[in-house]
Amino acid sequence: MKNKKALIWISLILNGLFYLLLAVKFDIQYDINDDVMIQDILSGAFLLEPSAYTVYMNYILSIILATCYKVFPIVPWLGLFFVGVYLFCMTAILNSILHNSDNIWTRVLLGLNFIGLIGTLFLKNMVLMHYTILAAVVGGTALFLFILSKDTKGSLSILKQNTITMILLVLCYMIRSQVFLMLLPFLGAAGFYKLLLGEKFWLKLKDYIPLIGLTFTMILLVFGIGKLPYQNQEWITYQEFNDARTEVYDYTKIAIYEKHQSFFETLGINEQQVDLMNSYDLLLDDSITTKQLHEIANYTDAQTNLNKSVKSRIRFAFYDYVKSMLLESENMPLNYIVLSIYVFLMIFYVITKRYKELLSLMFLGFARSFVWIYLLYEKRFPERISMSLYIIEFLLLFGMFFHQYLRCKNIDFKPTKIFWKWTGIFFALVLGATSLYFVGRTQAAYEEQYNKNIVMKGLYEYFEANPENFYFLDVYSVAKYSEPVFEWKETRYQNSLLLGGWVTESPLVDEKIGYLGTDSSLKALLEKEEVYFVMNTEYSTKYIEEYLKTKDSDIMIQYKDEVNIKDTGFTIYELQLK
Repeated sequence: MKNKKALIWISLILNGLFYLLLAVKFDIQYDINDDVMIQDILSGAFLLEPSAYTVYMNYILSIILATCYKVFPIVPWLGLFFVGVYLFCMTAILNSILHNSDNIWTRVLLGLNFIGLIGTLFLKNMVLMHYTILAAVVGGTALFLFILSKDTKGSLSILKQNTITMILLVLCYMIRSQVFLMLLPFLGAAGFYKLLLGEKFWLKLKDYIPLIGLTFTMILLVFGIGKLPYQNQEWITYQEFNDARTEVYDYTKIAIYEKHQSFFETLGINEQQVDLMNSYDLLLDDSITTKQLHEIANYTDAQTNLNKSVKSRIRFAFYDYVKSMLLESENMPLNYIVLSIYVFLMIFYVITKRYKELLSLMFLGFARSFVWIYLLYEKRFPERISMSLYIIEFLLLFGMFFHQYLRCKNIDFKPTKIFWKWTGIFFALVLGATSLYFVGRTQAAYEEQYNKNIVMKGLYEYFEANPENFYFLDVYSVAKYSEPVFEWKETRYQNSLLLGGWVTESPLVDEKIGYLGTDSSLKALLEKEEVYFVMNTEYSTKYIEEYLKTKDSDIMIQYKDEVNIKDTGFTIYELQLK
């Protein structure tokens, strides 16, 4: 027991020191402004008080974090939660490695592989944090621990062995439910792997049914409780609008007006509105409806896939999948490392004549292919999604690899011992070299984001210096900026609002605009004093000028002020009647 506790402390201290080094080297940032919006809602910077309506994170988790902000508003709770989750997951993985290793050389070799794994998979995402990636880390850790749980008999014993796994799966769902759905095929592959280890497949499955049932019961309970606060009509209407907005901006885009004028005319949408939608400043036009967005998404999708059958689209998605695994530089070197792990596991199963267990590897290959092809078919595959899949798969494969080593370490079979020795060395060298490559990528990505965020910080300082004013921000002028994760200061209400994004048309936005004494951002800009429009100086205001002419030909945009930070400028405009 003492040795077990000592290993936990060693794992925790080592990972804590690693994070301390990261904190000294980097000023940890959020990866994109989605995380910043969630933080602002939770902390009270968005509204006048902390709110749990973060939409994408489960309400139960959100209300816990919002309550923390209410009690101690100076503490950056969301950032601490992110770091705490990473620290717990990394500690759990390292502790499992150390606990199951019986000699110093094995621990050193596996420890080197673990360091390489962190440097390859997690380094960038520990420096530039995003909640989607965090959910993948939690889910992948759950799979790793599940694979290494002891093969015991009896439902109660299995439940005890996998308590932490259950909690992590529920937490993964609470952080980002879409990531949990992506995780399910991998979870099925992990379960199939465990069931194939025994001789009596169906009897073993019977022992696992309570674990499966309890896990999904907990998730259904969390799902139900998390949905309850969103059941009033305002939130239902918003969610329908947000689904349509997501279809248009994340999946299909907007058709070119000149080529499809007749279609837009049937919807009652003019050219100026299309230009406004392309700018993503949706809050300037309250007349755009959920139905219209759905129609635009369906029409653009139909035009994009004109004369393409479902079968041909699946075939093209399969070609894209093969290309992404073998040729695309965006996925290198992760794709080749994954493939090499599959090959080494296959070789191991053959030399040990464990042909039945090859089925679990085939099942996993099918599961990962299904997820990738589906996402490529849907044309929705940003880096944070592909990286999430790699993290989940890597941790599952790492768990399978280590578990096979544990099962065979006492077998006096020379080829097996040689295989594990040289395989461990091979992957330690590969992951070590890959880590060096990713350290460079992380440094470059961090510096780029850090320099961007300095600009945004300067703009917000300008807003704070003018608290009597309110500023509506052009989306694409500020969408690339985020913020530091740790800022130990009193949360201040932000006298600004983004004119688009996933909070568009939400009750939160309605409430914030309501503080200005109106129900519309355009009305506020036209009718209220000290309410301004902000745009990057390099961008043209022509689209908004043309749109405003359709509302009232006497409306004009006047220059008010300019903010210059480093090499970036922002122009402050005022809307007035001639």
